[in-house]
Amino acid sequence: MEIHKHKKKIFTGQYTAITEKSFVIFFIGIRVNNLWAVHKWLPFVVRLFALKVHLKNQYQASLLNTNTWFSWREIMLVQYWDSLENLEAFSRSEIEPHIRIWRKYNQSIGKSAHLGVWHETYLIKKEDYECVYNNMPRVGLSAAKKHSKMGY
Repeated sequence: MEIHKHKKKIFTGQYTAITEKSFVIFFIGIRVNNLWAVHKWLPFVVRLFALKVHLKNQYQASLLNTNTWFSWREIMLVQYWDSLENLEAFSRSEIEPHIRIWRKYNQSIGKSAHLGVWHETYLIKKEDYECVYNNMPRVGLSAAKKHSKMGY
């Protein structure tokens, strides 16, 4: 049964994601350490979201899915990539915006502690993951890979 709510289709029941290939999960997050230094951290936040749009438009074959999560002072993007090679090729390319954004961050606020930045990269083998989605829209790996109803 599918329920349409807030433009996201909810799949009632229990689902999983199925993949036949290894994949990469990339977390990148920012933390606003000084709320009053808006003039310092806001331009970087804007660039981060512009980069997300660029990735969605230019890397559809390699970037399988992105989810954005917000908490009080933090924003985290969770990305699912088809390979570590494609993620690294993007992040190290001199013609892609990532290098320019990172350099600008380091020059403008990297040492000021107004905004913290972190990332983690995980290479997941096709047999080394587990996921369950109960009464959820397609998110995370289920939006990146085959979405399948579970049999129990």
